[in-house]
Amino acid sequence: MNDRTGLRSHLDLGIGIAVSTLFFIGVALIPAGGTGVIVFLPLPTLLFNAKLGRWRGMSVCFVSLAATAVILLAASHPLDLMPVLVIASLTGLVLGELTGRRVDFVRTLAIGSAVLALLSLALLLAESLRTGIAPWHIVATHLSDSLRENLKLYAELDLPPEQVAIIRDNAPQFLRFLLAIFPSVAAAGIVLSVWANLLAARFLLRRREASALGDPDLSRWKAPEGLIWLLIIGGGLTLVPHEWAKIAGVNVLILCGFVYLLQGLAIMGFLFRMKRVPAWLRFLFYALLVLQQYLLLIVAAFGMFDLWVDFRRFIKPRDDPSL
Repeated sequence: MNDRTGLRSHLDLGIGIAVSTLFFIGVALIPAGGTGVIVFLPLPTLLFNAKLGRWRGMSVCFVSLAATAVILLAASHPLDLMPVLVIASLTGLVLGELTGRRVDFVRTLAIGSAVLALLSLALLLAESLRTGIAPWHIVATHLSDSLRENLKLYAELDLPPEQVAIIRDNAPQFLRFLLAIFPSVAAAGIVLSVWANLLAARFLLRRREASALGDPDLSRWKAPEGLIWLLIIGGGLTLVPHEWAKIAGVNVLILCGFVYLLQGLAIMGFLFRMKRVPAWLRFLFYALLVLQQYLLLIVAAFGMFDLWVDFRRFIKPRDDPSL
């Protein structure tokens, strides 16, 4: 029995290393596929940490990173993505450690997001020191390259030449706008990335293993009441006749809006749960949010006004006899 258990343990370890290595190499070698799944780079480490335990999960992480580097070198492929893989894997280890210690889901989300943000900032500063280029200029270069690639894509999609010309002519202004809102958008993206990895890990693990990742149901979660003052300060900064004050104000407004959007989504999740809304209707609702972005503003408004109204106290279960 012990031999069989040991063999199973080694087999699980080998599978973890193989799966993680193949995932990392796929992201590095297939730009089209890698772009869509790069947000899930912490997932393999988190997944096998929860499945195999702390030490074997760490083994999977570091051995797969080393194997990925060796394979990429053997294939004469640049190692540009390796620092990103390291950061994502370290974030996965932190998330695995937090969930292993039974830290509640909201704190895990907050700490994991802070770790990913700090590691990403450290990578940006290291790149700045290596190249001698200011961090902000590095970000501007990446955004400019992405914008240029999007313009090529629009041209290949047979859009009317006039529309492509309008986009190209306004590219500098659009780039300046993206640079201005980059801090808040990046922060929101980091939180969503960590949340997505936690949800994906729960979906892929068996119920017993997934229970270690905490309860991702945030339907009763509320934003701090004091956030409304930060929103007011952000609005006030946008009225100051100074460019940096306006930029800071816009970023504060975007961050506050993002938090209130999460609270609005929590209210909708509570409604769906209490009324036992079918999964396909929930999917339709979230799809509409993606396709019709103005609905996001409505949901965020619900989240903000929940501070005074408390919408959830009006929502009763579907089988309540008083309905």
